[in-house]
Amino acid sequence: MRLALGSAVLLVSCLTPLRAQMIDRCSPGWSMLNQLREQLTPDTPKDTLELLQVSIVKRLENCRGIPDLWYYRALVGERLHDVKDAAYARKQATALGSEAQIAKINPFDAAQAAAAKLSRTIGEKYALVVGINEFQHAAPLHFAVNDAQSMADLLSDPQVGRFRRSNVLCLLNQAATLQGVKTAIGEIRARANEGDLIVIYIASHGSPRADDPNGVSYVLMHDTKRDNAADLYATSLQMIDLVDILRRDVRAKRVALILDTCFSGDATASGAHVYTASKAVGPATDFSVAADRFEDRAPDGAARIVISASRADEQSQEDSDAGHGYFTRYLLEALREKGGANPLRGIFQAVHDRTMQAVRDRYASFGLTQTPTLRGTPAGLDLVLGAAPSAQ
Repeated sequence: MRLALGSAVLLVSCLTPLRAQMIDRCSPGWSMLNQLREQLTPDTPKDTLELLQVSIVKRLENCRGIPDLWYYRALVGERLHDVKDAAYARKQATALGSEAQIAKINPFDAAQAAAAKLSRTIGEKYALVVGINEFQHAAPLHFAVNDAQSMADLLSDPQVGRFRRSNVLCLLNQAATLQGVKTAIGEIRARANEGDLIVIYIASHGSPRADDPNGVSYVLMHDTKRDNAADLYATSLQMIDLVDILRRDVRAKRVALILDTCFSGDATASGAHVYTASKAVGPATDFSVAADRFEDRAPDGAARIVISASRADEQSQEDSDAGHGYFTRYLLEALREKGGANPLRGIFQAVHDRTMQAVRDRYASFGLTQTPTLRGTPAGLDLVLGAAPSAQ
């Protein structure tokens, strides 16, 4: 079973009960603001705006201190010709110092919407690489750390990945706790802007849907407990949660999530076949809805992609001869080709075919298979991880 995490970032935060309650109360409001940023366009229909406005008002009743949410309430009110409420909301936004209002952001302005589409130039690039061989409450893996370290080195290679080494966070073994991983994601979330690229790579154990009463798949962390479903839920990273964090909470429009773990197909999609450049890699029943969320309400032109080592019902195998998981071994090889200049759709095709063939040949007598999966927006399929950022 596979999934990986890299080296070390750790923040310790102590919140008073009152402040924690405030954060909990305001959390729906901040999520609502992110939803508005993604969803509002010049073509948003009136009935949708009316429903959104009801939600905005409710969120601001529970937490009044979100300046930009007041501003978006004003914009939606103006769009609905609710002059009185719009004027009131603008007054609150001004008093609280709404940055969006100061910048005169208007998602209903067609010219602004066109300019906000994904630029062809990448501003900066950030990566979180995670690899776990050693677990407090699970059997060890052999090569997840090697996979993660090799991935971090490749991304930092100035001739291949072209990431600044300081922008590649690597959490390995004991550093890859649930808190450590979420903290690292939070650090990237705070630094990355709209025009940047984020890559998350994880090599570790994966937990199948059958282990959870609600049919949820998990990525195991170094400190994950597996005594019962409640402990598993509390101490591991839900694949759907991981996708939601990257979809909802980061500003960067370019995000690539790469999972080398058993049952990692649960981070790809349900409801249709999942396609490579030339063929389907599996029927709908093999996939969960997590990647549907990744694409849901994606900003216009956003480049989002999930690549996983296996289907939701398969294990991800390790290659003792190469010292890597099969999937990551072929992923590293494909990324090195043409100096990192290949788009991900072509890279995936090569990794998919090589991994399937190698596992089939190695485990023919056992009937084992491993089928890498992919889901992404059109721009996500064309992402080039080795592209040089404009900041360099």
